[in-house]
Amino acid sequence: MLVTKRSLQTKSRRLHCDHLCVLFEFCHGGIDQVDKLGRLISNISFVVPKGIVVFFPSFENENQVYIAWESKGVLVVIEAKKHVLREPRNTFIIEATL
Repeated sequence: MLVTKRSLQTKSRRLHCDHLCVLFEFCHGGIDQVDKLGRLISNISFVVPKGIVVFFPSFENENQVYIAWESKGVLVVIEAKKHVLREPRNTFIIEATL
């Protein structure tokens, strides 16, 4: 799962992967988009047998989405099938998180 602020429109910038990859165009300030993204991740977490990686354009953006999902109960649904790990801002504790 790749969440990006920019669209990959040019032919020279194609996303290649061996697994399921989904591009989700994310604009700032859209709570409706945060809800849709939460439903998408929830649905994918029930279908994909192993792990899922979600990238956000910034720590601030990831934190806003996390708080919104937490308040709406989306994280509970995702955590029913997957462990949710967040990348720490401090690089010294990344190894412990992984």
